[in-house]
Amino acid sequence: MDHQPVKAFYEYIDVFMNIFLDDFTIFTNMFTHLEKLRKCFLKCNEYGISLNLEKCAFMLCSITILGFISPRGEDT
Repeated sequence: MDHQPVKAFYEYIDVFMNIFLDDFTIFTNMFTHLEKLRKCFLKCNEYGISLNLEKCAFMLCSITILGFISPRGEDT
């Protein structure tokens, strides 16, 4: 198993990001969302992590993962 995403994002996990297998979710509020997306995109670039644009969704209020609704942002 490739642990590259965990290595790349270790400082963000459970702070404003969750990783499950090959998917990651950024949870935040509208005021800090772009800043945290930028941090994640920079890490993707630094570690050579490619994103599947067909699976990307931005600025959602909530999502369902494995039948569970994701929590609201940490500072909402």
